[in-house]
Amino acid sequence: MTQNTKTTVTIKIDKQLKEDTQEILNSLGLDFSKAINIYFRQIVMRQGLPFKVQITGQWDDPDE
Repeated sequence: MTQNTKTTVTIKIDKQLKEDTQEILNSLGLDFSKAINIYFRQIVMRQGLPFKVQITGQWDDPDE
């Protein structure tokens, strides 16, 4: 990542998910662009997703 050129990424996302995410990001002082850049940098740093991805029979409770 030596060049500092920018590109545009277009995604389709559920409207309610976008609104919920925007509210949280606003409280953190972040916009979508900054949040996505953080996410992408974590992917590069970790050489993978910054969280565990698995298939289960049900939704896991994150508090368990």
